[in-house]
Amino acid sequence: MRRLAARERPGWFRDYVLTTIERDVVQLSGFRKVAEMGQLLRLFAARTGCELVMQGIIDDAPLERQAVYDLRAWLETIHLITTLPAWSRNLTRRVKRHPKVFVTDPGLAAWLLGKTPDALDDPTDLATGQLAETFVFGELRRQLTWAAADVTLYH
Repeated sequence: MRRLAARERPGWFRDYVLTTIERDVVQLSGFRKVAEMGQLLRLFAARTGCELVMQGIIDDAPLERQAVYDLRAWLETIHLITTLPAWSRNLTRRVKRHPKVFVTDPGLAAWLLGKTPDALDDPTDLATGQLAETFVFGELRRQLTWAAADVTLYH
């Protein structure tokens, strides 16, 4: 993979998101509000590594409730976001608890949040912990692809 210069990264991420949304979501679903979908993706990025409370997303999104649910499903289908189920010894609680949401690429998440590498050097930046957790989760997921044992991740 070629390393991009700092000045090239924003354009690359912007084009990646637009192309992915326009090619995959707009063409397949017929949804036409590309700007609103980009804003919804930013809302998920702001919550990466956190429990997913859909009502909070719905309250902040410029879309109707059902559109938020539909677009969340599309964002998961095209692998821009993913969820991690909650763990509990009690099976009922395990089902009822909120999953955590992650943007699948921590670099993309950082760009969506407007974070530069210099900003993330600051350990007091609120996004640093969330993005570090997003990175670790992504690495663990990749490791599971070759693991000999059948393993399921939970939070």
